Amino acid sequence: MYTFFNSPKPQNVLLNTIKESDLDPNVKSLKRLCATRWVQRYEAVNDFIELFNFVVMSLEDISSWKDTAATDASILIKALDSEFLVSLQIVNVLFSYGLPLCKLLQSKGIDLKEAIDLADDNVTVLKNLRTNIRTEFNKMFKKAQEMAEFLDFHIKIKRINKKQTYRDNSILTDDGSIPDPEQYFRVSICLPYIDFFINQLEDRFLAHRRIFGGFQCLFSNDYESGGFDDLVHLYLPTDIQTVKAELSLWHTKLLRLGKSPKTGLDAIKLCNHELFPNLFVLLQIFCTLPVSTATPERMFSCLKRLKTYLRNTMGESRLNGLATMAVHRGIINITSNEVLDELAKKKQKNRFNNIIQILLILVILHCYK
Repeated sequence: MYTFFNSPKPQNVLLNTIKESDLDPNVKSLKRLCATRWVQRYEAVNDFIELFNFVVMSLEDISSWKDTAATDASILIKALDSEFLVSLQIVNVLFSYGLPLCKLLQSKGIDLKEAIDLADDNVTVLKNLRTNIRTEFNKMFKKAQEMAEFLDFHIKIKRINKKQTYRDNSILTDDGSIPDPEQYFRVSICLPYIDFFINQLEDRFLAHRRIFGGFQCLFSNDYESGGFDDLVHLYLPTDIQTVKAELSLWHTKLLRLGKSPKTGLDAIKLCNHELFPNLFVLLQIFCTLPVSTATPERMFSCLKRLKTYLRNTMGESRLNGLATMAVHRGIINITSNEVLDELAKKKQKNRFNNIIQILLILVILHCYK
């Protein structure tokens, strides 16, 4: 749908359909599905649901044309079947639960403890959703039915064979009769997808509890000594008894202050590196354990702004410097005089090229500021 309406003529039809209606939707165009984070596709799915009526009316209008776009529009209308509409509502609801977790995982200050706690909360909510699946799926099914009524058909099960190879075979109830569409789609689509969602979160995040077990003692007294001993032997060339003594003093200090740090950054601010040198090192390691790939992806996002078509012959050293300036613009503070002094040290055969290079760098610095 996004690819079809991304061209000028279909996009104008969609905009005119929105303008001619009495409604005023929050969005005016469809969004592309995110290629890197699948939970971020929630916005694209949600916008499509909001513009569904306008999209259908636009497709019906375009299907009356006498060109190839009419054929494509007719195929897209036929693709809006019962299974698609139900799946659309299921994806929209489940992605709405995963979107806050996805956004928090992209933050710079998140650590392993907070990530595991957030994933655990998300799994708990999804399990509660699965427990009350009849009530929750009934709401999804009613919304899908409203979309189907706009297309002049009712949600129904596809043609059933005795042995289905490419579709779900759970089509019979306990008494051997064919289930109603709501029951069929709840068993064949909704429940497997929720289970898949939960399993992915547990495999990708909650499996790190084994790694986190040794660090857990830095935040509470409830821990297994074996995990902490393994942690000390792995990272510290110090006697285990010395570290345990520091740990006892650290817990006493937190109890006296009435503090209970929730993240590694909060704990490291309270930890004095002179009084607790070993614990401070463990907290530093804990804070630097990678949780997501948000920071490297920010660097790649800068490349399309830095190395454009006009700067395609840029060297590696210059590209690294510009990328560092773009990402860490709040840290790096370079003045124009420092640029001039640095370039004056280099011997240039052509003074004109030297002047052009100075002007380009000054313009780049001004844009970043």
